Amino acid sequence: MDNFFQSIIKVFQEATADTILNIAGTVILYFLIWQLSKKLLGFARNSLSRSKIDKGVVSFISSFLSIAVKIILIVSVLIKLGVPSTSFVTLLGSAGIAIGLALQGSLSNLAGGLMILVYQPFKVGHFIKSPDADSGTVTEIGIFYTKLLTPDNRVVVLPNGTLSNGNIINMSAMPIRRIDIPLTFPLNADVEKIKSILVNVAKSHPDTLEDPPLEARLSQIADGTMQFTLRVFAPQSKWWNAKHDLNETLMAEFRKENIAFAAPQIHISSEK
Repeated sequence: MDNFFQSIIKVFQEATADTILNIAGTVILYFLIWQLSKKLLGFARNSLSRSKIDKGVVSFISSFLSIAVKIILIVSVLIKLGVPSTSFVTLLGSAGIAIGLALQGSLSNLAGGLMILVYQPFKVGHFIKSPDADSGTVTEIGIFYTKLLTPDNRVVVLPNGTLSNGNIINMSAMPIRRIDIPLTFPLNADVEKIKSILVNVAKSHPDTLEDPPLEARLSQIADGTMQFTLRVFAPQSKWWNAKHDLNETLMAEFRKENIAFAAPQIHISSEK
């Protein structure tokens, strides 16, 4: 590593007027090439985006190319200024262990990003729940990090290593999703009438599906109450609206039929 920095210092110590002009020309050339590279990278990104390639793959490739171009340009400029190319080999050899230890977490995230792209537990546009209980829509899968946009419009940045090794709940992987609505009534309520209301309300909603068939059952009797559960499927894109609509309509129907819900049960233990 000392030889590498000594090579750079030697270049500037032996600098002449021609060397200074060479340095100035090299710097200007660097910026011109970098501006051209950015345009080419933007063109490549747009071309990939218009193709059938997954958006996560496009984001990953774009980030990788951007970093690779920067490294190549910097190395090329130093070699153009007179720094021996063998110095870079010496630098990599002497600093390899230190860089590996320092970038251990980053390398884990890089490997995690590759695993995500290969096995695709989620894609850009999917709504997921991460191991840290953050839920949101995947907006970008980068080389080291993945970005989520939460329903309340917050951006969450998560390391790929954590995502690839943790338990991910993907809400968008399947085209349909089940809605579960539990309701609790007193023991003297009319079981068949409650089931009839649940079925009629679910069937009347335009976004609920007939296949798989819906269920409206008395699922539990406990603590002096009866708990019913309505289970019905809806398209993934309409799941939230369908669930909210069903809740509102069921509340209105039970009030219309004068069917009261069970009061919350509170258990108080007495200690002597």
